[in-house]
Amino acid sequence: MSDAPILKIKGLRAKVAEEDIEILHGVDLEIGKGEIHAIMGPNGSGKSTLAKVLAGHPAYEVTDGTVTFRGEDILVKEAHERSRAGIFLAFQYPVEIPGVSIANFLRTAVQSHLPEGEELDIFDFTDMLVERMELLEMDPSFAERYVNAGFSGGEKKRNEILQMAVLKPSLALMDETDSGLDIDALKVVAAGGRIGVGSHGQLQGLGYHWEVWAMQSGGLSNLDALRAATILGAEAIGLDKDLGSIEAGKLADLVIMSGNPLENIRNTNTITHVMMNGRLFEGDTLNEIWPRQRPLERKGWVVPEPATTAGIRR
Repeated sequence: MSDAPILKIKGLRAKVAEEDIEILHGVDLEIGKGEIHAIMGPNGSGKSTLAKVLAGHPAYEVTDGTVTFRGEDILVKEAHERSRAGIFLAFQYPVEIPGVSIANFLRTAVQSHLPEGEELDIFDFTDMLVERMELLEMDPSFAERYVNAGFSGGEKKRNEILQMAVLKPSLALMDETDSGLDIDALKVVAAGGRIGVGSHGQLQGLGYHWEVWAMQSGGLSNLDALRAATILGAEAIGLDKDLGSIEAGKLADLVIMSGNPLENIRNTNTITHVMMNGRLFEGDTLNEIWPRQRPLERKGWVVPEPATTAGIRR
C-alpha cells in the first residue's frame, strides 16, 4: 500500500470570483487514505470556502498553489469531473430541488459516474438503494420525496449521508454536518431523560416553534419534539399533574391546528384557536370569541413589533 497522501494541498490561495477578496491565504494540507481531518476556525476563516474550492464551486477562483488528488491536478477539472474522480461535498445548507425525487436524483448521479456507454441496471440500482437505506435505518418512502423539499435540518443531513453511502466517494468533504442538528437533545430523550423547550418573545410568537423545529431537525421524532414542548417540560418543573396533557382533573387547555404536526413538525405554527379555562380564543389575535366576544386587552408591554429590527428585513 502506498503511503502517498490521496489529497495534497500546497500554498493554496483563493478569492471570491470577479472580486478582489482573498479568503484562502496559502493553505497547506495532506490527507492520507482512511484519515479523518477536522478543520476548525471562527466564522469567515475560510472553512466552507476551502471545501467549495476543492469541489470546484464556480463562485471562487484559485489564484495560486496546487491541489493534487490521487496524484492528479484537480484544479484543471470541472466540478462534475472532480465528482467522477471521487470527491464529494456535503453542503452546510443543502438546496431544495422540487419535482425531483431522491431516487431519481441518486440514479442519475450513479449513472453519471459510470464509464461512457455503460448503462445502469435499474433493478440493481433499486436493490443497492434499499440496502443503503436499511443500513442507515431510513424508511424506503424517503426516496420518493423531492430532494430536500420541505425537509427539516436533520432530514437534509441524512439525505447527504445517503448520497455518500450510494456514491461511495474516495474523499468526502463535510461542511458543518452539525448545522440544524440537536444531537444532545436526541441522546437525552433516547436515554429516558427529560428535555424542555424555551424561547424569548420573538415577533409573532415564532420563537417557541423555532425551538421545537430545531429539536426535531436534530433527529427527534415529531412526537418526541411535541412531547418536549408539552408534557416533558411540565414534568421538569413539577407541574405535570396540572399541565402538559389532556387528562381528567387537569387544566384542559387545547391548541387547535389546521395542520398535523405529526406529519410535518412545521405545522405547529398552523394554530387557529386556543382553549383556556373553558374560553376560546383566536390563534392569530388571542381575541376571545366564546363564550363571550371581546378583543385582547392590550398591556403596556405588548407592541405589534420589536422596538429594534435586528434580523428583520424591511
